[in-house]
Amino acid sequence: MRESDFLKLNKIFIISPGRTGTKFLAENMNKMSNSVYSIHEPDRLSIRKDGFKENIQKIKKIGFSNAVIKKLLGTHGSRNLSLNKISGKLSQATVQKRLYEDRKWIPIEIDLYIEANPQLFGLIEELLNLKNSRVLLLFRDPRDWVASWVNRGSWYDRKDILTQIDMFGLKRLTPKNIGQKLPEWKNYSRFQKLCWAWSIMNGIFYNSCKPNYSNLTYFFFEDIFVNKEATEIRRLLIFLLGEVYNDNILYNFMDLLKKKTNTNPKESFPKWTHWDPSLCVQLEYMCGNLMSKLGYGKENYWLKKTGRF
Repeated sequence: MRESDFLKLNKIFIISPGRTGTKFLAENMNKMSNSVYSIHEPDRLSIRKDGFKENIQKIKKIGFSNAVIKKLLGTHGSRNLSLNKISGKLSQATVQKRLYEDRKWIPIEIDLYIEANPQLFGLIEELLNLKNSRVLLLFRDPRDWVASWVNRGSWYDRKDILTQIDMFGLKRLTPKNIGQKLPEWKNYSRFQKLCWAWSIMNGIFYNSCKPNYSNLTYFFFEDIFVNKEATEIRRLLIFLLGEVYNDNILYNFMDLLKKKTNTNPKESFPKWTHWDPSLCVQLEYMCGNLMSKLGYGKENYWLKKTGRF
């Protein structure tokens, strides 16, 4: 795909902090219409056995240098672009150019491109100013989000390669990697680091909603995936599919919601209702202001556990 074709293409980017159903949306939106091509983290090389052919296609189209070497060096790849943009190291023009370079392999014979990609958390303004582009943001209760990541593993745990290496293109979201001074970070527990990460990413999302871009909207994870509110699901599908949408698509989507995708392999870390009050106080201290603006943390039980009732 040429850059001019990429700019002409109708594009929708679904962005969240992860653990919010982005993979589910990516894997199922192309089932709604033949004119839709949806994908999850397109610039990521898959380690799955069935992803070998796709990896070859990506490397062939965008080059081994962009797909591997430049990602390792930190100049390409959605996560690297987000970290570098937040740090003030990249211009909007550079970001948009590199976004295209990592997506040259996208098939041209499509009417609508939908990308679900949590790694785009720092590029919302650039995507909103990209021609024929729209952005959908997903928010989730920080208490459930943190618990989900603790059970999932990966971020900030002892086995997290990005946390251990923390150089070039192998970096996790940390204060240092976005140019923020936070000396106490080194003493943070994993729980506290996740609270910080939720606050940083969702703060970016929340502030992006304030200018009221016509090509941006947001949803709450709970409305779509927990409560399965038909009105909000219909609004989501209409935003994503536009004129392609019909009520049969809604019914099919509701059926798909009955099947869980990308669930945690274990759930040893409990829900917040069973947390020690000290954990509740820590999360409230780090996330409380923003979670309140988003409508979370208003339960009497939570207020009691955090000492605010």
